[in-house]
Amino acid sequence: SARVSSGPWLSLSSRFFSLVDAEMTKLRAHELRTKSKDELLKQLAELKQELSQLRVAQVTGGAASKLSKIGVVRKDIARVLTVINQTQLSELQKVYANRTLKPLALREKKTRAIRRQLTANEANAVTARQARKLRDFPPEEVCRQVLNTSNRSFCVPKKKKKKKKKKKKKKKKKSQ
Repeated sequence: SARVSSGPWLSLSSRFFSLVDAEMTKLRAHELRTKSKDELLKQLAELKQELSQLRVAQVTGGAASKLSKIGVVRKDIARVLTVINQTQLSELQKVYANRTLKPLALREKKTRAIRRQLTANEANAVTARQARKLRDFPPEEVCRQVLNTSNRSFCVPKKKKKKKKKKKKKKKKKSQ
């Protein structure tokens, strides 16, 4: 196979590949965020149409440039869908900003255990019977700090002394 190093064929092929490269440039998310939802949906439909055409070319044995473009188009579709979902989520967050009950998608994720923990109000809740007991028999303060006293031993709980077990010494009998 002879390589063409000059002539009209070179310029044609270079033009073709530059056009393919220009088409294959991937979409930028920051550019997509400036577009409206209708424009994004229109672009999404175009990309899906292009992907179906590329798949047909793949089955019929199309050019390598078309086959490599499938991955680029798929990722572009994913970018457009991501931007649509993110904008939709941000709009919903604005709507539900000051509400107590929110959709699951807008609530904080945290962990399952933290979500099921008692709230501060629930943890401090007292039944009527408990409230009556606390009122009638308030818990005693174990340690009151009294200023200007030299003897503060009543503030520190007394430690119980452990009884040491006496070890019995075994007498060794001398064998004679």
